Order: sequence, then C-alpha cells, then structure tokens
Amino acid sequence: MPLQRCAGLLLMAAMALAALPSSAQSPTLMEAIGGFYAFREEGRHAEAEAEARRALKLAERERGPDHEIVGKLFESLGGLYAEAGRY
Repeated sequence: MPLQRCAGLLLMAAMALAALPSSAQSPTLMEAIGGFYAFREEGRHAEAEAEARRALKLAERERGPDHEIVGKLFESLGGLYAEAGRY
C-alpha cells in the first residue's frame, strides 16, 4: 500500500478518535494503530498484523463493534493481507 494511502487511513482513524471527548480517547488504541502503520510501511507484516488485531480488539471493546474506526481497521487489515498475498 502506498505511503500516501497509509497516511490517509491513519489520519481518518485519528480524526474519528479526535471527535470523541478526551476522556474517551485511548492512548493504547492510538499506539496500536500507529504501530500497525509503522510496521506495515516497513514491510514487517507479522508485526503489523499483530498490532492491527490488538487495535481491533481495543476498538471493539472501547467503541463497540459498529464504530467507524473498527470498519477502518478491518479495511486496513484486509489491505495488509492483500499486500502479503494472503487474501
């Protein structure tokens, strides 16, 4: 995935979280999302997948399974699988 697309998805995720009150934002979730994109950009797919799964688990627990950030994370995880030829 091109860097521009990764940055765009990370920005959308950050904006979705930024719309929440500061007391509802999770630094751990943001770290997991950031780790996912950093590992993905470096081509470290196993580590990126682990961070994406951690972010998904946190997002689903903190925001609920129907939250926009959960959908974006699933989309990003699917993109990672496609890049790695695991689709």
